Amino acid sequence: MKIFYLMSSFEGGGASATLPDLLALIRERGHDVEVVACEARDMKIAALVEKAGVPWSVLKGGTRGKPYKIFRLVAHLLRRRPDLIWTSHSKASFVGQVAGKILGIPVVSWKNQAASRPYSHRTRKVAKLWLADSDAVSAALQRDLQVPQERIMVWPLFECAGHPLAGNMPGGHTPGKRRKGEPLRVGTLGRLHPLKQYDLLLHALAALRQARPGLAEQLHVHIGGDGPQEEELKALARSLGVEDLVTFEGFVTDTNAFLDTLDVYIQPSLKEGLCLGVHEALSRGVPAIATPAGNMGAIVKTGETGILLESTEGQACIDGCCKALAFFLDHPEQCAPLGQEGRRRVLAQYGPGSFRRNGKKVMERIEGLVRRKARPSVRPSDSSPDASAHS
Repeated sequence: MKIFYLMSSFEGGGASATLPDLLALIRERGHDVEVVACEARDMKIAALVEKAGVPWSVLKGGTRGKPYKIFRLVAHLLRRRPDLIWTSHSKASFVGQVAGKILGIPVVSWKNQAASRPYSHRTRKVAKLWLADSDAVSAALQRDLQVPQERIMVWPLFECAGHPLAGNMPGGHTPGKRRKGEPLRVGTLGRLHPLKQYDLLLHALAALRQARPGLAEQLHVHIGGDGPQEEELKALARSLGVEDLVTFEGFVTDTNAFLDTLDVYIQPSLKEGLCLGVHEALSRGVPAIATPAGNMGAIVKTGETGILLESTEGQACIDGCCKALAFFLDHPEQCAPLGQEGRRRVLAQYGPGSFRRNGKKVMERIEGLVRRKARPSVRPSDSSPDASAHS
């Protein structure tokens, strides 16, 4: 089977970072795969795909609109003629689903966030199978896009390595156990994008500072990630007078090393799917503060694995972040037991081998879809004028 894997862009971060593992699983089952992006962006994912030895390309046209992308994609597919189009992210799913309908090629689409774009409703029935990264996203597909449950499979793009803790945390650091004079280290991982709501986190720090004048010696927040809001957030931190409380770490390549320095993880997102950051933090024994967005509410439980905020929006979210941070400042001894319970639960649900077991079921379903579609193959050409290819 020849699979055409279409992404919105090659921008790094989030679920895209797990793409090499997914591609390896596809190839192990004897299938050919090509990865194509509608836009280039920062190209961090292209580097991972190339390292995995998988051919990749970017559709020509830069940031031009979806109709132009569909035109280019159809021309590209006519030359490559794959057996399956596999899409990831909303824009790529819309473009790929339209192209698949035009050419009669089966489409499988990922959904990694509980929110849906307005245009997703138009082509939702084209996908023969929807892949949700969590139960929360599966529920959103059924509720918002009216996708029948039988056309949805849940495949979390996360696996917790290792075994239940018998003492120390994975990195040798015990959350909440600080040397005298060291601040509580709070961290987060995510693209600097409005949906992550890091502006609300900065406002929470400003409110907390008013209540605790000596906050600089008590707490420091490390934000790992890059994105379109970076300069805006840095400016906001300065205007709120909290720049000394925050370090913008940029794109983090070694997430475990980053997480292993933290006492608390925080995710104030408006919308999420599974949320890799929260699950990765818990897997390292770090308790989490999180909004109830996406699947975070299923794993973050107040008094058990961290603190679950009551609201995702506005002042209520700011107040919730402020109170949660104050709790851990006052009770740092709670970090380790909450983090250890979080790791135990993540291991139970996403332990070693879970990614491959779920992936095997998904691939068997996809292989069955393509077999049922069986059609004469068209010999692909070696190149296409509609994409700049690499292999």
